[in-house]
Amino acid sequence: MQTMIPTNKQQGVVLVVALVMLLIMTVAGVTTMTGATLQERIAGNQRQQLVARTNVDLVLRQAEAFLEGLHGVNGRFNSEQLANAFAANNDGLYTEINLEGIVQQLGFDRVVDTGWNDNNSVRVPVAPGPLVGRYIIQYIGSAIFTNVPYGENTSPDSLPGDGDDASKRKVFRITVMGVGNDANVISIVESYFFERAP
Repeated sequence: MQTMIPTNKQQGVVLVVALVMLLIMTVAGVTTMTGATLQERIAGNQRQQLVARTNVDLVLRQAEAFLEGLHGVNGRFNSEQLANAFAANNDGLYTEINLEGIVQQLGFDRVVDTGWNDNNSVRVPVAPGPLVGRYIIQYIGSAIFTNVPYGENTSPDSLPGDGDDASKRKVFRITVMGVGNDANVISIVESYFFERAP
């Protein structure tokens, strides 16, 4: 008796190859989607950092405008004006120099965002809108500046203290915190504001 071997019996090799190909395509698709999601997050973070830096500029202009408003008619500050402006405690205005009995030392680390609050800094919102940043201003004294050619770095020769001497210019340190649309993204910048030259 002869045994008949059917020639049309499938061995299952095609099914195994198809499953392996499907697995490879799935892994490739998941990897591509993960990369796209990561790129989207990176772009979003860069946008938030750009918004925070833009808000730093806005808040810095607000702080400078405040100081411009304190200038007298001759474009100079006097100690009485500064003492009146810096008299309130913990309002974002500090002085390291005694102004008519007023000395307000900065009570927190200005480069750490967790210290900034409504009691120790000036809040700058966009009306109507959310907080865009905060600033603090520190009066650090009067300085004598030497004349240097235009375009070179100008810095005080010394900060000997306060005074209304016509040869001295008052110096302020402005520290600004800008906030992105996501409040967890911040940018902190420090700038100096010098009284106009006599």
